[in-house]
Amino acid sequence: MRPQSLRMTFSCSIDIFLIVDLFFPQRDAISTNLAHHRIRIKAVSPSSKPSVLQSPSKSVYLTRCCSSSIMNFLSVVVLVCCLFAAVLSAPAEFYTSQFDNIDIESILNNEKLLDNYFKCLMDEGPCTLEGRTLKSLVPDALNTSCAKCTDKQKQIARRVITFYLDKYPANSARIIKKYDPENKFKDGIEKALLGSR
Repeated sequence: MRPQSLRMTFSCSIDIFLIVDLFFPQRDAISTNLAHHRIRIKAVSPSSKPSVLQSPSKSVYLTRCCSSSIMNFLSVVVLVCCLFAAVLSAPAEFYTSQFDNIDIESILNNEKLLDNYFKCLMDEGPCTLEGRTLKSLVPDALNTSCAKCTDKQKQIARRVITFYLDKYPANSARIIKKYDPENKFKDGIEKALLGSR
């Protein structure tokens, strides 16, 4: 083995031993095996090169040990990254159900309350907790055609939409213009909530 490739092998092993010391419990076995083969590595700072003090013929063992540690470490890193990505990208199964049991008819029959919700949705007035929640869910519900809505939420949405379109067509048009100016979501929402109205 050429001295340069030997130096690279030991450099790799030092980096791996630092990683192994942090993440792997079998590090004692690796250190013991290295001691058994009488390989000594000079202490290395990031700016210096490692050098072999004794038994350069054991570099094959060190390379094998290094490769095994790399694979173990990379396996853990890949697993953690995949789990993290899955958690971040997985959509919630359904929207919150905290408002599923509201009396929608009493809200629809209260003109002042409806006006407050309308102003909240249009950024023309203050929002209650319910209004903020509704406002935050509208874009996603439109984009996904209410795919994360429970059956109860679809029933409530269907009732509100049909009531509001019939009783307040001008306000309905303003809401549609704000949240779906290009009519991209109209067909999906009609199929998901209203059938073929």
